[in-house]
Amino acid sequence: MVFVSNPIKSILPKLQFLASKGVSPEDIIITVTRNPRFLRVSLNKHIIPTFELVRSFCPSDKKAIGCVIAFPATISDGRMKPNLKFLLDTGVTRSSIYRLLTSRPSVIFSSVLRTAVEEIQELGFHPSSYNFCVALLAKKAITKSQWDAKVDALKSWGCSEDAIFIAFKRGPNLMLRSLDKLNAVMRFWTQQLGWNPLLLLAAPELFGLSIEKRLSPRASVVQHLLSKDLMKKDASLTAPFYLTDEVFLQRYVNRFEEEAYCLLMLYRGEDASIC
Repeated sequence: MVFVSNPIKSILPKLQFLASKGVSPEDIIITVTRNPRFLRVSLNKHIIPTFELVRSFCPSDKKAIGCVIAFPATISDGRMKPNLKFLLDTGVTRSSIYRLLTSRPSVIFSSVLRTAVEEIQELGFHPSSYNFCVALLAKKAITKSQWDAKVDALKSWGCSEDAIFIAFKRGPNLMLRSLDKLNAVMRFWTQQLGWNPLLLLAAPELFGLSIEKRLSPRASVVQHLLSKDLMKKDASLTAPFYLTDEVFLQRYVNRFEEEAYCLLMLYRGEDASIC
């Protein structure tokens, strides 16, 4: 059908529309290649209305057209509009919908979206909360076998299913981490540091931090402070990892004048054998 269309009247205006929104020639080719139906659907009845709908959730034309290019099925899938209305009516915020559009648009086109939303609500997530969107992503982006593998991995480190469920409710990004990342952080926390895995699970956001850049440097400082009795034995072991670099240095390095030099070397990963 594409080849019998009038390229000037039918195809060129669509390409010009994409170009008017800042799409490069390369991305135009990618868009058409991924979804040839783009060249067959109506510019005024499908493409422009779809763009305007997506744009209503995005901060700019560039972001909106980026969503369309990343997932060209948006222009031809009739489930998008009613599903977006359903999410809004349920109480999901526009910012959460924007995240779904930019990270996992297939969730919005799911034929079982209503069922997934009901399941997330039953778990105790409120639609207007940021974590609702994350939990929905986790439930839809991860297969059952992947989910079970991650649960089994956490259980192998001494965590109960109840503790894992509580951690998921507190920080649903936990289940979006790769199996390798979950195991690596747990291994570092329990084997290298010798700390209780349940403390880590109670702070699920830490699984998203870099071991090399955040966890290891700060853990070295905390361990040194504990060894010198400069930090209370019952002090939180997870709190130091949430702080900005500036606040961390103030609270855990610079305030201890006699140890500051050694602490700074530990923090920087330098040779601190003289400490």
